[in-house]
Amino acid sequence: KASGAPPVNSARLFRKYRYFLTLLLGCVFLFCCHSIVNTFNLQIITSKGGSSSEMGTATAIAACIEIPGMILFAALNRKIRCGTLLMFSGLFFCLKCLASQLVPSIPSYYCIQIFQLFGWGIYAVASVRYVNSIMGPEDTVKGQGWLTVAELIGSVIGTIVGGFLIDWVGIPGLLIFGLCAGMVGTVLIGLCNRKIRIPTAVNQ
Repeated sequence: KASGAPPVNSARLFRKYRYFLTLLLGCVFLFCCHSIVNTFNLQIITSKGGSSSEMGTATAIAACIEIPGMILFAALNRKIRCGTLLMFSGLFFCLKCLASQLVPSIPSYYCIQIFQLFGWGIYAVASVRYVNSIMGPEDTVKGQGWLTVAELIGSVIGTIVGGFLIDWVGIPGLLIFGLCAGMVGTVLIGLCNRKIRIPTAVNQ
């Protein structure tokens, strides 16, 4: 990891960190999956017999469960590499999307919010830490900026494509698309992780 050098422009940034674009693409797909479950939460809950009241409860449960995941990250990172944790969080994005399709009732939908613990709860910290780990100090601000752009693009794509899908193929097709996007994102992050080996926090 370089240090003490001036920051590079975006084109040179992607040449300097060859697998950073792969990471960003993975985050685009992950956020596509994430935004589908969150943006169309009301429609998903309605398909299981719920209403806006149940959506509020499910959202509150998910928000509370995220916090322990963020707190647990430091302890997990002492034993597990940051890139592995990031890929692990992608798997839980996928599991939540899949479970959202499979569960038959509102109580069971409440239960699957537990996936938020290792999904968004881990991703929120791991993504930032990972970018900081693979880049020199002079490039981390630009790297974090590109990560935010990737997440925004994924959210927009998920919302727009999801809006069309929910009209064409309904909730099942919408969630299948979200699951596929999440799986692609997880695989891309895994490919990046294989090329860039970041040590655990103990060895950093």
